[in-house]
Amino acid sequence: METDIIPPSCCKLKVKSVSLIAESVFNDLSPDIAKNKVLEIVFVSENEIRGYNKQYRKIPRSTNVLTFVYSEPHDYIPVLASIVLCIDVIRRRAKLHGTALNEELKQTLIHGVLHAAGFDHHKLSQREEMRALENRYMEQFRAVVLI
Repeated sequence: METDIIPPSCCKLKVKSVSLIAESVFNDLSPDIAKNKVLEIVFVSENEIRGYNKQYRKIPRSTNVLTFVYSEPHDYIPVLASIVLCIDVIRRRAKLHGTALNEELKQTLIHGVLHAAGFDHHKLSQREEMRALENRYMEQFRAVVLI
């Protein structure tokens, strides 16, 4: 797995740390899929993510993360997925949850990678599984600073 990151313009992002988490989580969950694939991580404005959410999910509001999966594990398309993140929304959620921006960003990134690896949370059992994985990886990368 390789990551291609477009960082936010508003703040200093530790790109190597973002890659470390994204690649480690994906490789841990799907080592066979990770071979020869690229995971894009793109930071966008709130207006952009609101537009994507409205266009692709028919939800006319902003969100913290969207994951778009483009290819199957063994097809010829090199880009597996794009994880689209919005720092402004993540910052607001950090305040709402009483957490540091770094921790909220880390959790949001891990959540997006889990979606890229095929996990979902439409059913309660899926939500519980995703939350358990998020908690596991948050603990594993507790000392990692992203922003």
